[in-house]
Amino acid sequence: MTDCRFEVRFRKKDAIVIDNNDKIHMRAVRVGNLYYVRMSQNSVNNVATTKSSLDLWHQRLGHLNERDLKDMAKSGLVHGLTVKDDEKLSECEICISEKQTCKPFSRKREDRTNELLEIVHSDVCGPMNHQSYGGKKYFFTFIDDKSRWCEVYFIASKSDVLSVFKTYKAYAENLNGKKIKNLQSDNGREYVNNEFDDFLNKAGIRRRLTAPYTPQQNGITERKNRTLVEMARYMMRQAGSPPALWAEAVNTANYIRNRCPTTALNGHIPFTLWKGKKPTMVYMNVFGSKAYYKEKGKPKGKFESRSQPGIFVGYDTQSKAYRIHDPTTRKIIVSRDVKFMNENAFRHEYKEIIDEEKDNDEDRDTDKEQITVELNVSNERQEDNHRILRTRRDGNRSNWENLIEPSKRGKGRPRLIRTGQAGRPRKEYHTINDNTSDSENEPDNEPNEQMSAGITIIEQMTWKDIEKRNGESLWKAALEDEYL
Repeated sequence: MTDCRFEVRFRKKDAIVIDNNDKIHMRAVRVGNLYYVRMSQNSVNNVATTKSSLDLWHQRLGHLNERDLKDMAKSGLVHGLTVKDDEKLSECEICISEKQTCKPFSRKREDRTNELLEIVHSDVCGPMNHQSYGGKKYFFTFIDDKSRWCEVYFIASKSDVLSVFKTYKAYAENLNGKKIKNLQSDNGREYVNNEFDDFLNKAGIRRRLTAPYTPQQNGITERKNRTLVEMARYMMRQAGSPPALWAEAVNTANYIRNRCPTTALNGHIPFTLWKGKKPTMVYMNVFGSKAYYKEKGKPKGKFESRSQPGIFVGYDTQSKAYRIHDPTTRKIIVSRDVKFMNENAFRHEYKEIIDEEKDNDEDRDTDKEQITVELNVSNERQEDNHRILRTRRDGNRSNWENLIEPSKRGKGRPRLIRTGQAGRPRKEYHTINDNTSDSENEPDNEPNEQMSAGITIIEQMTWKDIEKRNGESLWKAALEDEYL
């Protein structure tokens, strides 16, 4: 200390270190024969004394940011807020823990690959609401990072991902003469499992996974899946195609996108970078247009038609041919000999099928109504017969209204059995032609009670009214045979 031009003065109870101006820089307390310097106490005092007013105003104003605090003090928008211009806001632990947000993702990639198959991006999309005609509910994509060439595969369950990846690996490596070096995917169980890991380790492929709950790191395939689904939806809506053809629409959308320029390649076409040549568009046609394909393999008579109508749904990837959908058999026909009508065909070709399904639904509803009417009529006949028997047993009761009692119905509804055959004819009940009824017992201006569906119920009468008519014995015999 003395070498630094400080002076040490020892006093009775303490010792001090001063400079040439007698300013105290350090103090030591005497305990016994030793002098102790309280460094911890001095450090606490330093923290307490160096706390800036900017930190205090930051806390007073609900952890307002430093820029707004200084702008308010400098512009004089409020009274009583004064802070120094050279003050800096210290790190606030509350702001760090409570204001933290996700870091933005850069739209420009600086680590673009220079070779084909250096990085392959993959993702699964599904399940779809409707199965395809082939029984598929998912599709997943493989995209080469350099060329952005995309391959689409359709699967029934996610457990088929590994087997299809093996197929893609063999095809892509054999086509380009290069090896897949990295596989980029999310953390889905269809990718992250022991069997998949063993295959990648043996093949020498390094796995690249996204961070948990960060699909943006797999944004290439995420965006591609969205593009394919949207384009497929546009084409299906324009053609009016049934939902089961979603796989054909997605496959056609991918076929088209591989032959169109993309901003990720600065206007280049994936087909050109993947295969080294320009694509041709002379054979392209409108999805859903009407087409006639030449039917081969079946013997034809001299006067039979040589072609069959169908709907164009895409391009075959294994042969130079079109994919035609037959609306009657609902099968996909692969044919090279096709003539196009260049018109939308789905809407009028499928109109008959849709109308037929609606008619079948209406027939089922009509059958239900007929069964309900027959059951209701049968129950009301039972009630009327019970009323007649009660009148016979109790001669004092002459009014039908006094004899009405609610009948009990069994639980549940009668089971409806459909056999596919025509239903039985309706039952019809007619009134007895008898003009000898006593009109005095009938109320004036009361309309006849009739049920719906053209069924007429016998008018209400007492047993005395029946005795006045002819055929009393027949009534008794019929009732005894029915209930006794």
